[in-house]
Amino acid sequence: MNMIRQGIAETLVFYYPFPGRLREGPDRKLSVDCTSECVVFIEADADVTLEQFGEALQPPFPCWEELLFDVPRSAEVLNCPLFLIQMINDLLRNISK
Repeated sequence: MNMIRQGIAETLVFYYPFPGRLREGPDRKLSVDCTSECVVFIEADADVTLEQFGEALQPPFPCWEELLFDVPRSAEVLNCPLFLIQMINDLLRNISK
């Protein structure tokens, strides 16, 4: 997991707006405020394997609400993270085998 975090951190240097937040300026003009608030990185555990989802994992995804983190205030577009990464440990272990 640390290698993934480090790789993302190094990559985001070239994509500096992603860690920012969307702000509303004068005349309702939207802009990205690059405040270095960081990308939201969520590390989760799951007691399920990809095989348990079946052959073709396509939308609508089963258990979607249980697997994904709900970012506070994410229903609003303004002041929310532009980029969120969620890594699910047990699912990743199965993918890397």
